[in-house]
Amino acid sequence: MLASTATRRCCVAMLALSGCTGTARLYEGAPRAPGDVAVVHVGSTVVRGIDGQPRRGGAFDVAAFELPPGPHELTLVFELPARTIGIRSLPAQSGTGTCVLSFEAVAGRQYFLGARASDDLSLHWDGSWQAWVRDPSIDTADDVLARCNGTAPEIAGEAHSHRVDAARPATAPPPGVAAPASAAGETRGEPPPAAPSAAAPATLRLGTWNVRAFGRLPDKDVASIASVIEANFDVLALTEISGDGGPAAYQRLLLRLGSAWGGLLSPSPHPPANTPGSEYYAIVYRRDRLHSCPGWERLRDLTTAAQFVHPPAVGCFAAGTAEQAGGDFLLAAYHATAADGDAGDVAIEAAQLDALFDAMAAARPGEADLIIAGDFNLSAAELARVVSRAAIPSDAAGATLDLLGNRTANRTDHVLLRVGHADVAVEGVAVALDVRGTTASNADFYRTISDHLPIVLTLRIAGSDHD
Repeated sequence: MLASTATRRCCVAMLALSGCTGTARLYEGAPRAPGDVAVVHVGSTVVRGIDGQPRRGGAFDVAAFELPPGPHELTLVFELPARTIGIRSLPAQSGTGTCVLSFEAVAGRQYFLGARASDDLSLHWDGSWQAWVRDPSIDTADDVLARCNGTAPEIAGEAHSHRVDAARPATAPPPGVAAPASAAGETRGEPPPAAPSAAAPATLRLGTWNVRAFGRLPDKDVASIASVIEANFDVLALTEISGDGGPAAYQRLLLRLGSAWGGLLSPSPHPPANTPGSEYYAIVYRRDRLHSCPGWERLRDLTTAAQFVHPPAVGCFAAGTAEQAGGDFLLAAYHATAADGDAGDVAIEAAQLDALFDAMAAARPGEADLIIAGDFNLSAAELARVVSRAAIPSDAAGATLDLLGNRTANRTDHVLLRVGHADVAVEGVAVALDVRGTTASNADFYRTISDHLPIVLTLRIAGSDHD
């Protein structure tokens, strides 16, 4: 049972004084041990009601709240924040109606709410939106317990007719089978759409983006980063995810990307967390265009710390869905050592990339389509002098920014390929995308997004696997 109104208001008032970062208790009686309650993390969602009891003001004003085990209903509303599409600035917009998430909470579990517009890249958004509740401790391809679509009350019909109930009981697997969301393993924003009936896609937009101290700098515009990814990529290697706040920022990015996207985060940061320069890697991908190869549900480190300051993280991906698999390839995310600006030391590390290609091939016998994408801290010409057995298709245009967000002539972000099968072929060269128009100014882009522009390369993927 929920706590009394007075108790709830007291909890919320105390949390507001501390910056709304705590957890509110929403049940009667004495506080329970952490293993005896379920915790629901609000994120950026707007909770209007909990188990039929309305919330004041609309927005749920705490970071998380505790619930007793058992069935619960959360009533949500949605607002799309102000955004920029191209050169057009759009004000904040409210989504249509409400939706209700119904799920069964298990004691000791951590749940995460998420919501997004069905099409937040449109200049004429129609107000449609969706929401979901996730349990990242479920170690399966789908960790979403329930989802719903916003529906206006006047067309909703019976109460809660717009609700989409839990796809499976929250009690499976049993409590404690898997750890809550962590830096390791695969996480997803929401269940994928139904598998397409067509063959695997003919082309794939693959890229890399250094997102500059992601999770460490406080002003990151996650919504704009997600909009750039959504508009330009099918699979993207992300570098410079902070060793401290990076995993939480990565989770926020996946929630923002929503239903169409999955992601893999490297198992641990290098150097270790709380060390200057500590970083994770992530690879995010469209789930209707790619899936992880069997046995490759986590990124792998195939090197040693002696070879690389930030050992590359390697994943295996196949085009299409698991039921309609196309050609596959290995993709490594890599961020070279800065070596205090000494290009000679950077080149010494980069010279180990030929050995990394060999390790990738050995990790998946028979695989000959190998890709390394990231920030190499070397130009394409400098890289070509130390990596002897890879193509570096590039337009050579600058992709880094100065302190004012102005584009420079420097280009250290590349895609390296060693392609040996007919499964993967290159179309054109890797180009830098000038997406600074997603923010109010170039300086804002530098401050809230990155000092690097993203790089994209179009690949042609075979409709069947030839490995």
